[in-house]
Amino acid sequence: MNTSPISSWENVGAYFTFGPSSAGMWVSIIIAAGIIGTLVIAIIRHERHSFMETVDLYPTLQQELKIGVFVQPGLTKIN
Repeated sequence: MNTSPISSWENVGAYFTFGPSSAGMWVSIIIAAGIIGTLVIAIIRHERHSFMETVDLYPTLQQELKIGVFVQPGLTKIN
């Protein structure tokens, strides 16, 4: 069963699988958007988890969060 539209590869400059407005192009875009969306959600979940773990490890950070003043470690607090 030969389903290829090309009968000979001689003098072929370029052959594009997905042309304009093809279903393959839209499927590829949807898959790429899904991968990027999943990646962004995974990053957000990881950052939230890491931040909460840091707050539990360093009680001074938890106090600063309650007060609303953030001090960079190693610097003195300026009022």
